[in-house]
Amino acid sequence: VGAEADGQVVARSGPRCSGRGAIEQKALVGGSGGPSFDGPEAPAAPPRPAAGDARGLAQYPGAPAWLVYPWERSFPQACRGVPEAVIGVIKLGGKDTQGREVIVVHSLKQLSASEVPQVSQHALCVLDRAGKALGWKRPLHEGKMYTLRVVVHCSSLTSTNWLSIVHSAVGVIQAIRPFVNIHYDHFPGSIDILDPPSFVSAVWAFINPLFDQPTRDVVRFLRSTSAVGGAS
Repeated sequence: VGAEADGQVVARSGPRCSGRGAIEQKALVGGSGGPSFDGPEAPAAPPRPAAGDARGLAQYPGAPAWLVYPWERSFPQACRGVPEAVIGVIKLGGKDTQGREVIVVHSLKQLSASEVPQVSQHALCVLDRAGKALGWKRPLHEGKMYTLRVVVHCSSLTSTNWLSIVHSAVGVIQAIRPFVNIHYDHFPGSIDILDPPSFVSAVWAFINPLFDQPTRDVVRFLRSTSAVGGAS
């Protein structure tokens, strides 16, 4: 990550997205393992539950009940229970040259019906770890906004598999966005799509409506000529 400053990554022509100054701001989905609550950082404070809402999901309309959320006691266990094969899909990649925490979507693939919920849960676990590493505690957290970078490797997309892979990705995004769009509002500073295929416009047309405008504004389509430091 950050290799684009050294000339290793160049902007690819394609759908144009606006940015915020030197950093083309904002995004989402890495980290191999569950979050840890050891040390001074405490779990996220539970939302104030409404009547009949014992789990506190009312403030996240549409949030699926089958996901386990960071304020719940069973969240660490849910993260530890993610299968190894799923952990490899999304990982934490350390910090880039600008000090942003990096989440890497390492290998896009078609997911089975059972893997979509697993990847969705793992995405929340990885976001929680990234948020704790950067001190993110609430939406629009002053001084912490735009400090997350998401890198999506999509060199595995082909003209024959892209539709099934995008269908899997849509399932994950739809599952996590009711919570993520609210709790992590303005957390991502960039979403870098590395090595997109020539038909990226068709792929983007499927996924684009799932993101809010601030997220769309920070999506960049890039070409990498070698492994990107901190995002491999």
